[in-house]
Amino acid sequence: MSLWSNNHLLTVLPTFAVLAIVAVLMRIWLINKPYEMRMIPIKIISIILILIEIGKQAYSISIGYNLYHIPLHFCSIFIYVLPLMAFYRGKHREKMASTACAAMTSLFIGMLVMPNVIYSEERITAFFSDYLSFHTVFFHNIVIFALFLVISLDLHKPSASRGELLFVIAFGAGFVALAATASYVLQTNFSNFLFTTVGVMQTLVEAVQLALGEVTTKIIYIASLAFLHILLLVITNYVFLLICFGKEKLVGALNVIKLGSMAGEIHAD
Repeated sequence: MSLWSNNHLLTVLPTFAVLAIVAVLMRIWLINKPYEMRMIPIKIISIILILIEIGKQAYSISIGYNLYHIPLHFCSIFIYVLPLMAFYRGKHREKMASTACAAMTSLFIGMLVMPNVIYSEERITAFFSDYLSFHTVFFHNIVIFALFLVISLDLHKPSASRGELLFVIAFGAGFVALAATASYVLQTNFSNFLFTTVGVMQTLVEAVQLALGEVTTKIIYIASLAFLHILLLVITNYVFLLICFGKEKLVGALNVIKLGSMAGEIHAD
């Protein structure tokens, strides 16, 4: 499987460009508004995610329910973290927001590196003719839009604190533990815990199995995959922090240029 297909080349980057432009335009409109008003787009996106997921479950039931449609895949995490970021106002609100932003950043990086692994070319082709394909493509892209809005509208200021990092790790560990357990209880391949769909990994797993046996290999495989899921969230937590730092520097530089231009106009007058 290639990382990019022709359909992904034609759709992913142009879509990201449009979403980024819209996010910047919304910043111009909303940046000086109160925080709760700036959060409204994220609340709307969270509700949309829930609604289209309900639609997916209903559609799956109508065609003969497939256990694979239970939202326990890694990308399903957004159904939980985005609404919590949007509506939760408890003492762990900032930590929850950090978890959501780390997860969204991981998707953004995944879409830039290997969009054909995130969703197939066939999903793009069937976008207007099949609800499951529409759900898959729309779901991932609206999550990317949410990430752009969080950054553009200053909706979360990340912290490098130990508490936030431990929360991200704990939430990720809880999710992968649930997904891994459900994979074996239901014999359904959530987040690839039952078996790998990546050719190179499958070859490696088979080689280890010949040397160590099936049970030991399976334990190593599950532990390694769980660790990689959590590590990804940890890394993208810091990537999001760097993105926000870069954005602040850019905005600061633009403000200096703007003030300089205004001072020049006043001096000219």
